[in-house]
Amino acid sequence: MTADELADQYVRDLRSADDKDAEIRRISHSIKSLIYDKDDSPISVEDERRIVDGIRNRLLTENKRVRGEGFTWLLKEADNKRYLELVTMLQALLK
Repeated sequence: MTADELADQYVRDLRSADDKDAEIRRISHSIKSLIYDKDDSPISVEDERRIVDGIRNRLLTENKRVRGEGFTWLLKEADNKRYLELVTMLQALLK
């Protein structure tokens, strides 16, 4: 899978998780366990960052506007704040 595909999957998992903190820990473990197919070596720190950046960008930009039947509203600032906290937690877990 590409970094973008992994980020997409992790965002889907995170959005659907009841316990978002536990899900971030699971995602961190999953990222740390990733290896390259060509030589079975762990992925680079740069590729870890690429995945985390993809997660952050998707969480903060995908659904800024929520559309309904005949209406649109912006996500609350608190929603973005929570996702920023989760991404910060993920970055700390990967260090």
